[in-house]
Amino acid sequence: MMLLSPKTLSAALKSVRRHRGLTVQQVADRMGLAKRTYEYFESDKGGLRLDHLDAFAEATDSDARAILVAALSGAPDFASACADTKAMAILFSTVARVEPYFTSALAHLTTRDLAGVFSAAFADLIGTGQERRDQTAPTTVTPQTQCPDDPPPSPPQPPDPDRSRS
Repeated sequence: MMLLSPKTLSAALKSVRRHRGLTVQQVADRMGLAKRTYEYFESDKGGLRLDHLDAFAEATDSDARAILVAALSGAPDFASACADTKAMAILFSTVARVEPYFTSALAHLTTRDLAGVFSAAFADLIGTGQERRDQTAPTTVTPQTQCPDDPPPSPPQPPDPDRSRS
């Protein structure tokens, strides 16, 4: 098993570029690369160059750390999902800020401690994201299902957590 999958890295770069609605030529121009050189970079034929990755993140206003995490985790769409929020940049910045305290405590934590805290934190983030998505999701009403005299549709309800566990 490779630590960093070239195929997944390539897919992550393409995911970000497409998320931004940019062409290969546009990104190449923004990075100051020839189109062919950029194509080699995006297809990972020339190997990973961190200077190109940083330039790509700047050219696409994305998160270089999220691109690496996407490639390491085998989840290429994670890179484009983090492009707007810079989620991994925030996470790494937080780690750097708390590192002096965290490092001394880390040796005294167990795998169970870490998994529990990380799982709870991610579950909370997922819940918050789903609530915000549901609040901003447009309600689609077609003429066949909505008559002018009908009351307005009720807002979407968040899923019942007790029902999803069964």
